[in-house]
Amino acid sequence: MRLWHWTQPPKPVQSEQSYDQYNAYSQLLDRNGQWIAVADTKAGVILGFLVAVFPVLIAPVLLTMPKQVEILLSRNAHTWTYVRSGSFIVLLVLFFITALITLIRVLMTLMPKLTRQRQPGLIFFGDTICKDYTQWEQSMLALDTRMLAEQVLEQIYTTASIAAYKHKYVRQAIHTLSATVILGLVLYVLSLLAT
Repeated sequence: MRLWHWTQPPKPVQSEQSYDQYNAYSQLLDRNGQWIAVADTKAGVILGFLVAVFPVLIAPVLLTMPKQVEILLSRNAHTWTYVRSGSFIVLLVLFFITALITLIRVLMTLMPKLTRQRQPGLIFFGDTICKDYTQWEQSMLALDTRMLAEQVLEQIYTTASIAAYKHKYVRQAIHTLSATVILGLVLYVLSLLAT
């Protein structure tokens, strides 16, 4: 997957790659994999927190909701009572929206789009499984060192793009989760005061 289709992965400068270069490539791939794992862990924690906190914050709010709707529908309430009930409902809608956006961002982190802009490679897992083992093995053994280096470099670029994508959405999920919790706490306090 590439975030920018007009960029190309870097090409190795030398025609012969040394073991040290392959070791460096391997370390880059491992590091990108660790960044992906970190983003997935953060997304899992955010999802768990959202699932645990959401019912706690919303339960008392939903109990006072009929009273707030009744106040809005009544014709003889004081103006400030209308404003308070209307504000309560607006905050509740914002709470649901931020919770939904948080959930969407977490899901986008956990399920990135894995499409390729170039022809299938030999190292990317999505391309590897498209061939049977003997076909893949023959293709791998036929690679010269330069072609193998290009395949590895493309894989490094692809995993870095996936890691960047995941971290972008997990950051957004953290921000919207913060807004969700703040709105939920405000609603929780307001619902306790309304009873």
